[in-house]
Amino acid sequence: MQLGIFVSDEGSKAGFYEEPVNAEARLEHLENMGENVAAMLSIGDMRADVWTHVDPALCASVEGFDVTFYAPFLRMSQ
Repeated sequence: MQLGIFVSDEGSKAGFYEEPVNAEARLEHLENMGENVAAMLSIGDMRADVWTHVDPALCASVEGFDVTFYAPFLRMSQ
């Protein structure tokens, strides 16, 4: 799993990035963290952008929170 935390210049905002190495790792991560996603979003002023194939269980777990799902369209690497 690739993980990263990014902080804005003024230090008032932070972003957390994670990318599983494959679909199986993503499913395992959802099994471990899925129930905690809504709890994490309820702490302070948080929103989430999720870049993945949309998973109905994940969508249901964050219903009512500021979460945007993006489906894969095109990926490039050097």
